[in-house]
Amino acid sequence: GERNYRPATVAEMRSDYQLGAGQLVVDLRDVDLPPGTTKVKLEMGVGHTVVRVPEDACVSSDVKLGIGHARVLDRISDGLDVAFQQASSTTTDRPRLELDSQMGIGALEVVRGDDPIPSQQRTWRDSDVDLGVACP
Repeated sequence: GERNYRPATVAEMRSDYQLGAGQLVVDLRDVDLPPGTTKVKLEMGVGHTVVRVPEDACVSSDVKLGIGHARVLDRISDGLDVAFQQASSTTTDRPRLELDSQMGIGALEVVRGDDPIPSQQRTWRDSDVDLGVACP
């Protein structure tokens, strides 16, 4: 299946986005995140997950992936049993998005704002895309 979510407010956000197989898109560009931490859990069995985060949000992530590719802003990892945490340091007055992602097989891509989704470009290399950093 395919699921696309684009909440306009924090109240419209889910704390948990899940899909068994297919493509899951969570677009948070329109959300004005409050100061402090907003947690989002992503669960995918087999497929592709794309998360668009607001331009001004600090992002931390806890990624677990059985087989596949994970690209979270400036962090890239792939292969078998991919697991990494990426922290962002921020004060309580800055918005911080905390992503907890668990996938069986597939790809996770987290991009900032309107940045291109690397897998959807005709051809791409790591040097072609400026992904930004965890906290702008």
